Amino acid sequence: MERRMKNSTTLILLVALCATASFFFFNAISSNAKEPDESEINKLFGTYFKAIKSGDVDAAIQLVIDTRWNDLKSQREGYQAAAKEDVIC
Repeated sequence: MERRMKNSTTLILLVALCATASFFFFNAISSNAKEPDESEINKLFGTYFKAIKSGDVDAAIQLVIDTRWNDLKSQREGYQAAAKEDVIC
């Protein structure tokens, strides 16, 4: 009975230790992410719209994660149509 109690206590301590270590590990990872400054964002948007206007669809696709499209082929076709129709001013 006493041995069983020791095993249970050891297990509880190990679980608590793992939970605490996980908390600190994931907290440290998420706090290292930095927010981009406004000039970086403006540059990115400028590069994206220049690529679309010039018809460089592949460059534009590399700059974004566009969830409006089911696959890369339909995204490319949509971007090409937007460039031809002068949707982006």
